[in-house]
Amino acid sequence: MMEYFLLRQLAENPVRPVLPEPGNYPYRLTHQNFEGMPTGSVAYFRYGDEEQMPGILLQPTFMVNDTIRSVMELYDDTIRFKTLALLPDVIDRMTDSSVSYSIPDIKCYECLHEDCVVMPDGTVKRLVVDHRKIPNADVFSIKETTHNRVLVSLRMAESISRRNVYGVEFERVEVR
Repeated sequence: MMEYFLLRQLAENPVRPVLPEPGNYPYRLTHQNFEGMPTGSVAYFRYGDEEQMPGILLQPTFMVNDTIRSVMELYDDTIRFKTLALLPDVIDRMTDSSVSYSIPDIKCYECLHEDCVVMPDGTVKRLVVDHRKIPNADVFSIKETTHNRVLVSLRMAESISRRNVYGVEFERVEVR
């Protein structure tokens, strides 16, 4: 049985993209939502010393930086990505402070175990996944939750950790 970890954003003050067309980027990332997003787009962020560029952004939707994208591609070459370029709102900083994030089309499974505790609003109090419902995937999201819950295998978590990606945390998930 594989071990899985919840891929989480760990940053006190992550950058908050301002999108020209925010409706194109729904919070809950599904295959259908992914299809409705533009292939590439530009967003702006308020430039300042306090904004951080973590490896994972959760707003407006789940996004990863280039390092995590390259690891995802190593473990699952079927994942498609769409790009969101983030530009600072200060013209003089455009060249050195621009960064791009990738929105992955991750496989989504109904894999919650019967012992998982889900609140009435769809948030998960105690995350337990059923290993019989996951076909040995290295990265996937959980369908039955209202938040983007992306899980990675132990080997993928170790691979990301070795790259010292800023603002990423792994939380062990109970698998039964």
